[in-house]
Amino acid sequence: KLDTDPAALTGNHAVVSNYSGLGGRAWILETTNTDVTWFWASSASGTLQSLTTTGITLVLGGEYRICVDKDATGTIRIYVDGVMYAKDTPADSAITASNPGTGVVVGRQVSQQFNGYVEELRISKGVARYASDSGYTVSATKFPRK
Repeated sequence: KLDTDPAALTGNHAVVSNYSGLGGRAWILETTNTDVTWFWASSASGTLQSLTTTGITLVLGGEYRICVDKDATGTIRIYVDGVMYAKDTPADSAITASNPGTGVVVGRQVSQQFNGYVEELRISKGVARYASDSGYTVSATKFPRK
């Protein structure tokens, strides 16, 4: 889950990623023109799969709460401001880390830069924070600090 404020919408803009190039496992969250796309490659073949939102229009300078989660059944959902805009249960939904030594990068992946702001990034392993087709209530407060 993260808060974003895009300053550019044309083209692809990686918001957060763990990607070291084709041939390895990876995941990327990016804005693509006026939508949000989640990419993942779960096997060593490096074949990227994707899930893209429909029915939204991101606007320049708009603030968005974007979340991607995967539940125990393998269903992946993308939420924007608490509303679920995309859902899929692919045959292989495993989300794994990229090649050893490749860290999580905020604001870019290889050649795609995110022109905007990212705030309140949270990555959780082993829990689907919302896992609901009906969406979730966006909190008015920041993440708890523990």
